[in-house]
Amino acid sequence: MLQNSLENTERRRKEWQKRVAEANLSAAELEEARRKASELSLEARRLEARIRKVQSLIAEQKTREGLLVSRLETLRHVREACATANEQVRNIQSEIDEELEKLKRELGKR
Repeated sequence: MLQNSLENTERRRKEWQKRVAEANLSAAELEEARRKASELSLEARRLEARIRKVQSLIAEQKTREGLLVSRLETLRHVREACATANEQVRNIQSEIDEELEKLKRELGKR
């Protein structure tokens, strides 16, 4: 009977040792999972910061592009105005040349 009791006690001791080992393993796994979660959370914050930085750079680029487009439009208008002004100058010059020719002919007749 004592032998049975000893065997039962030994069996229960081994079961508890196994449970303790499993609990320790689970605790270690839980600690590893917490560590990984912390690492992933930190990495997520880093990625979010990088995403915000890229979004900021994209917004700056769009602003620059908008300014460049505006400047190009202004340059186009200036070129068109210059072309119109040059055409007007040529027309006026032609009129002046014609008037000079008329005056020369009139002076030549006198």
